[in-house]
Amino acid sequence: MTLKEVITKKAIELRQEIVDFERELIRIPSPNPPGEYQAISRCVAKKLKEIGFEVNIVPSKPEKPNVIGRLKGTAGKPVLIHCGHLDTVPVGGGWTVDPYEALIRDGKIYGRGAYDAKARIVVYVMAAKVIKEAGFRLRGDLVECHTVDEETGGRDGAGYCAKEGYLKGDMAILEGRQDEIWFAECGHLTLRIGTLGEAAHAMYPWLGVSAIEKMTDVLVGLRKLQEELKARMSKIPGLSYSTINVGTIGGGSKSNVLADRCSIDVDVRVIPEVDVDEVIRKIEGILEALRKSDPKFKAELEVLMKALPSVTPADTPMIKVIQKVSREVLGFEPKAVGLHATSDGEYFREEGIPTIHWGVGTGKNRAHGADEFIEIDDLVNLTAAHAIVAMELLGYEAT
Repeated sequence: MTLKEVITKKAIELRQEIVDFERELIRIPSPNPPGEYQAISRCVAKKLKEIGFEVNIVPSKPEKPNVIGRLKGTAGKPVLIHCGHLDTVPVGGGWTVDPYEALIRDGKIYGRGAYDAKARIVVYVMAAKVIKEAGFRLRGDLVECHTVDEETGGRDGAGYCAKEGYLKGDMAILEGRQDEIWFAECGHLTLRIGTLGEAAHAMYPWLGVSAIEKMTDVLVGLRKLQEELKARMSKIPGLSYSTINVGTIGGGSKSNVLADRCSIDVDVRVIPEVDVDEVIRKIEGILEALRKSDPKFKAELEVLMKALPSVTPADTPMIKVIQKVSREVLGFEPKAVGLHATSDGEYFREEGIPTIHWGVGTGKNRAHGADEFIEIDDLVNLTAAHAIVAMELLGYEAT
């Protein structure tokens, strides 16, 4: 039998355990916020220990227990890191099934986190079990890192583990889809802009200053900046241009009172070819130009969150290995593309670790939406695929 046949056969034999582990994770709520991780952290740690990993709980804070397991190889190098996240988004509305029952119907498992990202944890962890039970040992070390707070920036999760030196490796595969390999990601800014006015009765508007009216000038400036950014297209497949979205706006107290304050929250996605600080300076420039042209214009800019773009070279060997294994095991080749978002990948790349995202599932699995699901066949097939990828990247020998 070929390696593909041996590993695929073993994954099929472990189908029920794969399904049971997925359902067990779904049934442990871990929405963020509020971010309660003790139970799911214990569950993942227990599974890793059963397989033979050396496990450490690495809390950035007492209530934020990250799980790191190491399956030692015969040579100890190279080192491959798998990283998933323990948290999910809150349940939200519109569900037709219990989001924590882990219902099985028509070959699918439903539940919050069924796809994002508990299925990714399952295929990463169970890939190690498939390798061992198929009668192989890895030469390099396999590290399983499953962390907190990815849905809210990951600073106490992957960010903490990477920066504090708990994660040392030669390459990392982070949670993602099975039909795409993400090797680059945009930078991300969350900004708050506030304009200040002077309250007055609406029938005497000349006695005051409307902060809302002043904000309209800011919005016009942001629209012009968006048009400027559209002209700078990314050369990375899957990416387009930097985007500006005004997501919330608020101000004023009553329709017959000039608003003394107005505030907008702005989401900015910055392609790798554009300097994040340059975008901030351009927005500050919009405000400064308005101050000079209008003595009554007063505004403040606050940077609430800043993440830089990060890129792994497109010729990294991981991508070629994943594409080859996918063709052989799954029957298709995932595209290598960039991601219009920021992820935990930035923390690994900051530490010099070549990093890509590849996991299980596709865009159809309703991530963050009602009736989120994962297909059981995908769980089993991707467990096999991840096992073979790890073997090819780390080397292996028969036990």
